[in-house]
Amino acid sequence: TMGVTLHFAYLLAAQGARRPLLAGLFFGLAVATRTPILFAGVFFPLEALFHNGRWLGGEGREGAMAAARKIALFTLPAASIGLLLAWYNYARWQNPLEFGHFYLLEGTRAPTRDHGLFNFYFLNHNLSAALTNLPRLSATAPYLTVSRHGLGILACTPALFALFGGAVRHPNDEEDAHSPADIKRRSLVRNLAISIFCVAAPALIYQNDGWQQFGYRFALDFWPALIGVFALRVGHLSRRVKVLIILGILVQTFGAVTFGRMEWFYYD
Repeated sequence: TMGVTLHFAYLLAAQGARRPLLAGLFFGLAVATRTPILFAGVFFPLEALFHNGRWLGGEGREGAMAAARKIALFTLPAASIGLLLAWYNYARWQNPLEFGHFYLLEGTRAPTRDHGLFNFYFLNHNLSAALTNLPRLSATAPYLTVSRHGLGILACTPALFALFGGAVRHPNDEEDAHSPADIKRRSLVRNLAISIFCVAAPALIYQNDGWQQFGYRFALDFWPALIGVFALRVGHLSRRVKVLIILGILVQTFGAVTFGRMEWFYYD
């Protein structure tokens, strides 16, 4: 909850690189809460370098100096929190880069011992947990069962299927696809998408898929950026998208009622 909240605050402050100090503060606190959010740090420099959707704002040397200044201001609070975290890690584990993941119970599993915390060996399984896991249907009770590895995000949030359609232009935009508003929107979508990839990629090769979950919980680390992409690309909520949203609410309600309570709906 704290990680998602701070990530949202970071994205709001970082959009357009408008508030670099606040963005750096929220980013540092978000990383202190959820270490994978560290990889979302790419978003602010991209916003600074592509000011108003154009490289360096189209201002050459002056644009480069402005971007460098904003990135430096962003780095100041973020690096300060990073140094505190490194000291905290050293005090706990005698290693400034160890956040404790190595000492989790999962670290004793044979695959982790053989392949480490991060390895492409884990990719196939993690992709299934993240994207494609579906419930099992059967003709006998309880008729529907869910893996304890969780449902994929498309099953949990069917509205995400709307992302596969064409982007919807805001009704206030000019007809010209190269209008300033449209250029800025497409740049923001690209920067958010890069941030999603940077956060998701390490999780997909991590030794653990989030096990004992209704949905892929590691998606929460990139969910704020994904919500941004959804808002910018989908735009107007058509009747079809609203139906998908309602379907997602029903799926999540089933999980909220049954997970950890009605074990017959879940399998290992």
